[in-house]
Amino acid sequence: MGSKMTGLFRKLTWQDFKGPQPSSNPTNMWAEARPEFSVAGASTQSSGKGSSTSWQLADTITVAITFDSSKSWVLPSVKGMDQAAKDALLIHEQGHYDLVALLARDMFIELMQLKVARLSSSSVVAQEVQAIHSRYGNIAQPLQDLYDSKTQTDHGRDKAKQTSWNGYINTAFTQHRVPAMSAPDGTAYKVELLSVLRQNGIPI
Repeated sequence: MGSKMTGLFRKLTWQDFKGPQPSSNPTNMWAEARPEFSVAGASTQSSGKGSSTSWQLADTITVAITFDSSKSWVLPSVKGMDQAAKDALLIHEQGHYDLVALLARDMFIELMQLKVARLSSSSVVAQEVQAIHSRYGNIAQPLQDLYDSKTQTDHGRDKAKQTSWNGYINTAFTQHRVPAMSAPDGTAYKVELLSVLRQNGIPI
């Protein structure tokens, strides 16, 4: 069984938001989505003998993108919004999920490069896996905060900025990398999310 990624294309509904609303809401949010990702199944394999032995990441990794419904909430007042407003808000919350999902996808692609790297020991492979996981994990929350910030979407209230971020996300899902890169099965890798953001003046 080869490495895999799950949850990349999940679409949220309001039924996914099952958590209690917070006791305080200083930024007057209408809802909060709590996506996350994890890495499991990392193992190593060796080749060669003696001093020529090298180690690489085995094809056993699973990157799972999940949505924590118990910590994701929506204000009861959202039910009273007109349908267009509710749809726009859900698109904003979907953006939170998609940003985390795209980070996880790009992390997965980077991890897969370790399958062809020949390293000096099993522990070095494990260190590389942890370093990649930590780097993307440390970006996730700052990226969520930036997306919501007043200079960007302002929690979805700034329609023009929301439209821009929707475009960044769509580009990262659909545009091929340049130069081209492909998975072992020939599937073309899409452009990195952080690259898309940087190209649009949003450094992370």
